[in-house]
Amino acid sequence: MRNLVIGCVVLFAMAGSALSETQEPPKGLAVDLGGGVKLDLVSIPAGSFTMGDASYKSAHKVTITKPFHLGKYEVTQEQWKAVMGDNPSRFKSPRNPVESVSWDDCQQFLIKLNAKAGGQGGKFVLPTEAQWEYACRAGSTGKFCFGDDEARLGDYAWCSSSSDDKPHSVGEKKPNAFGLYDMHGNVWEWCQDWYGKYDVKAVDDPIGPTTGSGHVIRGGGWDIYAGDCRSADRGAFTPGYRFRDLGFRVSRVPVDTVAETSPPDSAVSLKVQPISPGTTVQATDRNAVLPDQSKKPSEPSKELTVDLDKGVTLELVLIPAGEFLMGSSESDRDADREKPQHKVRITKPFYLGKYLVTQEQWKAVMGDNPSEFKGPKNPVEQVRWDDCQKFLLKLNAKTGGQGGKFVLPTEAQWEYACREGSTGKFCFGDDEKQLGEYAWYRYNSGDKTHGVGEKKPNAWGLYDMHGNVWEWCADWYGAYGAEAADDPSGPTTGPYRVSRGGSWFDVGRFCQSAFRNYFGPGFRYNFLGLRVARVPADK
Repeated sequence: MRNLVIGCVVLFAMAGSALSETQEPPKGLAVDLGGGVKLDLVSIPAGSFTMGDASYKSAHKVTITKPFHLGKYEVTQEQWKAVMGDNPSRFKSPRNPVESVSWDDCQQFLIKLNAKAGGQGGKFVLPTEAQWEYACRAGSTGKFCFGDDEARLGDYAWCSSSSDDKPHSVGEKKPNAFGLYDMHGNVWEWCQDWYGKYDVKAVDDPIGPTTGSGHVIRGGGWDIYAGDCRSADRGAFTPGYRFRDLGFRVSRVPVDTVAETSPPDSAVSLKVQPISPGTTVQATDRNAVLPDQSKKPSEPSKELTVDLDKGVTLELVLIPAGEFLMGSSESDRDADREKPQHKVRITKPFYLGKYLVTQEQWKAVMGDNPSEFKGPKNPVEQVRWDDCQKFLLKLNAKTGGQGGKFVLPTEAQWEYACREGSTGKFCFGDDEKQLGEYAWYRYNSGDKTHGVGEKKPNAWGLYDMHGNVWEWCADWYGAYGAEAADDPSGPTTGPYRVSRGGSWFDVGRFCQSAFRNYFGPGFRYNFLGLRVARVPADK
């Protein structure tokens, strides 16, 4: 059934200045999805604009050479159900944006939508990142579609300061000058592009890299702070990732302008958060209760120093045996992958790297440096779990036995060492305002890694346990059991390996002691490194 009702298309020139908020938006296209459900789209004219953010040196001229249609609203749950027959959303309501949908899910929706209502010279797709920002700005040049005054954002957006911790029906806030609603906030919106660095030269109709690890998201969400809802703000997720603040908006373009995209690799499931240094983050509740506070050491731990030659050493801290509650409590709504909270006992002491493995240490062992952010004292990154195993083989061969061997820490060892007896969200407690004293993360990193050991250590003398780069752990990723366990080592097999600690790319909640992430063992990225452990050779 192809039941299209086409309205009058109104195109007008864009001169780069903001359009009047009272100007009548151009009319567009209405698509009948059956059962009284319609999909409204707005006609977006061709034009040029400055894409990106001058303060991050990413601003560049982009020309959109052909008009296109873009969803007047984010795709709603009733629209999704009309096309797909189900509703995956966590916050159920027909007029709420559909959420908890992956990029891959969106492609299936578009296939069915095109079969149901396509044709007549056009095709439904996700907008490119450039189309999205151009449409969001609607001729504006400030931080938001309405200018720079963040105090006005509540008139246009559902974000953390106004949402009451949930998404809302589409179209309840003011539209931009093109007549598009919820371009700031409510849910993040998938774009077609793979995520990559901008080429800051002028360009026509950019479509992003030809491949990558994550697809672009835009617009901010109901649980996101104002600074992350800017017109230029960008982030990325792997194509198979789903979350409760992640939805989309459809575009309709002439068939001859559709950019072909490589099939997604949904085997890797990670989340990359968008970057907006300088924004204040509100903490979420990730408390864990330690049953025996006496297990927290009162004296500094002993250390081990390993000579890697040419003045390069590897320093490790002795972590005593003990027990703790691993994971997050049932009261934490945002921590499903960290539940159930359970008692864990570490039965033997072990050594753990005082610092993340640095680039000079990696080079001393491996002879190369794969990192993007070069610096001898910066953590090595762009290393796979598989690469780490090769590093450990060579490190053990280089430094000999002496009753111990170098390994990646288990997930349980990592969290135990990170907490060092603490019971809060972080090694220092619950106050996220202190995080910048301990971590390089999204709001102070300047979009890059930093030299290890520049922030405060935890009480066991371990640096950068929160932020800088994610740290590979030995375990395969799997759901927790509720029962108490001694020295757990995770499932015996699986598709993903655990990573811990957060990175320069992440908001505070992803840097918490209990937070778990996971990647395919062959995955590399510039926020992913390692810290070594040394255990008895019989382990």
